[in-house]
Amino acid sequence: MPCYLIYSPDGHMCATLSKNKRPNFHGGDILGGTLQQQAEAVQTYIAYCGKYEVKPDKVVHLPDVSLFPNYIGTRQERFYKFENGKLVLNQAPELMDGKKQTAFIIWERVPE
Repeated sequence: MPCYLIYSPDGHMCATLSKNKRPNFHGGDILGGTLQQQAEAVQTYIAYCGKYEVKPDKVVHLPDVSLFPNYIGTRQERFYKFENGKLVLNQAPELMDGKKQTAFIIWERVPE
């Protein structure tokens, strides 16, 4: 799963998560595609960006833009810890696919 999480020193962040092997839209039109292709594209990708705040046990994302409009203007709290040089983020239960679920992801720093 290709994923990127960027925290800048000036307090901005961007997160993007995508499923593997997402199909291309027929015809290559960025605003085109069938309704099914558009729906599948949305269901297999999430992205949001904005400012962030670091607290003792959590980081708070403050999205200004998001593929999921409900995130805009909210406080997305992610509990964090570091394990074996990796950042582990998890969140409180959230409605996903009709069920309350708790998501977590393990982030690894990209070598410079």
